[in-house]
Amino acid sequence: MLLFGDIRDVIKSINDKSVNAIITSPPYYKQRHYNLGPDELGWEKTSIEYLNKLVIIFNMCHSVLTNNGTIWVVIGDKWKNGRPLRIPNKLIDLMEDNGWYFRQEIVWHKKSKMPGSYKNRFITDYEYVLWFSKSRRYHFEAQYQPYSEATLKQCGQLYKGQAVKDYESAGAQNPSDVKRRIIAKMPPIGGVKQLDNGNSSYSGNTPDFNMGKGSLIGSVWTINPERLHDAHFAAYPQDLIERIMLAACPFEVCTHCGAPKKAVYDEWRIDTRPGRNTGKMKSGTDTDPNKNLHNSTLSTKRQKIIRKLIRHDPSCTCGAPFERGRVLDPFVGSGTTCMVANKLGRHSIGIEANKDYILIAKKRLTSS
Repeated sequence: MLLFGDIRDVIKSINDKSVNAIITSPPYYKQRHYNLGPDELGWEKTSIEYLNKLVIIFNMCHSVLTNNGTIWVVIGDKWKNGRPLRIPNKLIDLMEDNGWYFRQEIVWHKKSKMPGSYKNRFITDYEYVLWFSKSRRYHFEAQYQPYSEATLKQCGQLYKGQAVKDYESAGAQNPSDVKRRIIAKMPPIGGVKQLDNGNSSYSGNTPDFNMGKGSLIGSVWTINPERLHDAHFAAYPQDLIERIMLAACPFEVCTHCGAPKKAVYDEWRIDTRPGRNTGKMKSGTDTDPNKNLHNSTLSTKRQKIIRKLIRHDPSCTCGAPFERGRVLDPFVGSGTTCMVANKLGRHSIGIEANKDYILIAKKRLTSS
């Protein structure tokens, strides 16, 4: 849904606690004119005035967020007289002063950076994604990236890497030995075995295999900007918003208590290496309380469990119907946030004060 008008007026028409996440990029300070008159956000006399106005707008959005909702702000800094104004840092402080919980600062790194002619500093090739929550408890779904080829080749194998320097003579730790020790201390597939837990076929604490998705994504994201052929020059890329939205906005939520549906995975197993202890000493014998487990293929072949998302199930017992998660972008511009929401099966509300950009957003949403 696209709404035309100033966010400070339009926000009043949105129901309280109806939005699961706010994802937006406000006009940057003294960066571009959007033809919105003398009170246009971003052209205040000082950066402090700009930041105060921005925080007021976010505070007006506070009531429409669910209690476990979050807000994600894509924003860059401004240089003046050869010095950065530190706008992202000051925004964090002001948001915290106004009761928001600052969660994390993410660096959006752009390989295809804007060229610059200045020679007294490095070229700025990143912007910030500032993440805040309304409450101490908030919704977040971890995101993963594929394991590197090098990591996949080492899975289930004894690490044989050797250092090329003489660390011993220098009195320093050998990094190869350190890696071997770390791998040796990792729990085996199936976890650390425990006795008498009432389960004859499985026992122990299962280590986190990241649901077979890969390694957890860090806080530096290398995502190139997208070219937009229409008149909007500051559209952020869909890949950036997709990553944020998957983490911040649940697929479906209970209409009564607001609990998100939980992911359900199909699983299968792959052999990694032979089990070293099966059949030795009492392992797998009649005196072994975990006999069934130690004689299963999970142990004899040290299988790794791989999981794939197949559906979402309710995480509450309300019995109420569920609805799709909802995202709000108070500065929707060319409509990228709403496009990504449609792609991911979420509801969206986009607010824009520029008539030309509303038309661009409608055109993009229709064509997508």
